Amino acid sequence: MAAPQLPPRWASGLAGALINNIPNIAALVISAIVSIRLGLNPNASSERVNLTLAAVAGVLTLICANQVWIAIRTADEKSAVDSVFERFGSVETSLETLARRSEYVFGALQDGGRLVACPTSKPSVYVDLFGGFTQTYYAYNPAYAIEKKSVLTDAEKALIKEVYVPRYKAVGNCTARYLFLTRDEEGKKSLEKFKELMIKVAAGSPNTVKSLHVKEIKTEHAATHDEIYFGTQHGRPVVIHELSAPLDSHGQPSFYYVSESADLFEACRNNFDAEWDSPKADWVHNPADASSTFFKP
Repeated sequence: MAAPQLPPRWASGLAGALINNIPNIAALVISAIVSIRLGLNPNASSERVNLTLAAVAGVLTLICANQVWIAIRTADEKSAVDSVFERFGSVETSLETLARRSEYVFGALQDGGRLVACPTSKPSVYVDLFGGFTQTYYAYNPAYAIEKKSVLTDAEKALIKEVYVPRYKAVGNCTARYLFLTRDEEGKKSLEKFKELMIKVAAGSPNTVKSLHVKEIKTEHAATHDEIYFGTQHGRPVVIHELSAPLDSHGQPSFYYVSESADLFEACRNNFDAEWDSPKADWVHNPADASSTFFKP
């Protein structure tokens, strides 16, 4: 039988835990020795004192052993101080992201783009924003926060009926390429919700199965990347870039930046193609693969 192994989380911090607890370990050893010697020495000046000291030594032994065990178990867990510094790091990254986005938006608006406020109760805005795409539609790090409820919302119903079904119903009208980032829970939830949504779409438009191409990159976090959607909309190149607050906001955009710049469109397509064709991008649904289970509930 193979020797028992510590769980990886414990084993990785075992050496550090033992080093940091040398005093406890020393106390444990001394207490154990004292306890044993007192227990085996009936010739002490007072048997009652002897038993009392043995009991105290035994308790100290258990306390020290427990402290060392706790230290080993929690060797890799973050301390409160570590969490605070990590949070400051996240805020710093968020401020950098905000500055970068602000600079991007300022330059983009100079080129004739427009900002669209994220609607909260007007599905028609989503329909106008994402409807009318033909040829090839690209979605990088998409999120589906507006549909993340247990029941169909008005926005989801409108998107299915007025955006997705018309987009894929006619053969050859539009081919879609979706690239999800699924290292974190946000990305995984978005992919799962997208799958549920597309199964509903396919019920009204069977051609969706052949029109949809889906990949994921499991080494990238959705929460730290922007959402970008682009393609040919009503005959024009269009880029839709979500502009959410930088921290903890994947799928909760404050604004969408919409551009018809051909240069920006080409830049987005080149970057997307590089990510799509990279070895780190894995297929989730490939229409050419008859064994794909993406559209099975």
